[in-house]
Amino acid sequence: MARNLSPQENEAVYEKVLQLIGEGYELDQATAIAFDMLRRGKIFIPRTRKGPNTKSFVRDLKSVAAILASVGIISKKPRK
Repeated sequence: MARNLSPQENEAVYEKVLQLIGEGYELDQATAIAFDMLRRGKIFIPRTRKGPNTKSFVRDLKSVAAILASVGIISKKPRK
């Protein structure tokens, strides 16, 4: 069963997804890799009191995906 991620974990996954997209991975693949790395403990999670706002995190991630799709870096495929 999936667990809820802390704001720090969300931020770390977000940063890793952006890094992987920059390395040439598509959004879906970059997301899968980042969550696998989180599960295996390969992503550094800073222990701070302040974390990202989940709503703004999702909005920012969608914005990044839309920008990358508009310039042809990734393809925007419909979900099945």
